[in-house]
Amino acid sequence: MARTSSLKRAQRNTGSHVALLIWTAIVLFPLWVLISGSFKAKTEIYTNPFGMPESFQLSNYTSVLESGDFVAYFFNTFTVVIISLTLVLILGTLAAYALANWLSCWSRWTYFLFVAGMMLPIKIASIRLLEIIKAMGLLDTPWSLIPIYVAMGLPFSIFILTDFIRQIPKEINEA
Repeated sequence: MARTSSLKRAQRNTGSHVALLIWTAIVLFPLWVLISGSFKAKTEIYTNPFGMPESFQLSNYTSVLESGDFVAYFFNTFTVVIISLTLVLILGTLAAYALANWLSCWSRWTYFLFVAGMMLPIKIASIRLLEIIKAMGLLDTPWSLIPIYVAMGLPFSIFILTDFIRQIPKEINEA
């Protein structure tokens, strides 16, 4: 009888498994096109975009490394992302801790203002952010991205971390 109930349970989940397999194929297909296309010659990309490469070409990778300044671009991206994530985590944790432990009407309103920042599209804020970046003298530098990434990442980190800190038992906080 236990075996029958487990079979019924497995059959009940078949639809969700099929849906997940279809979704996996939809998500992985562009990745397949990207990776297989990177090993193809330029003409082969147009004649056979979804198939396997006829001959694997590494010349695409060598031309990127030789013609462009790929290493400098990668280093700039890596530096900007690490600094931005560090600042988002530090500032988000500090703000979330304060908002989780500050018990007043103002803390709730401040929290909702941060959460409302998640709903603000970057296009609305981009003109003002451009003016701020220009005033800081960071225009046309990789450092201009850091304040933008921090400003766009803080609302989400505060939203997630405030709820996490509120769930920490008071005994651990006081210890």
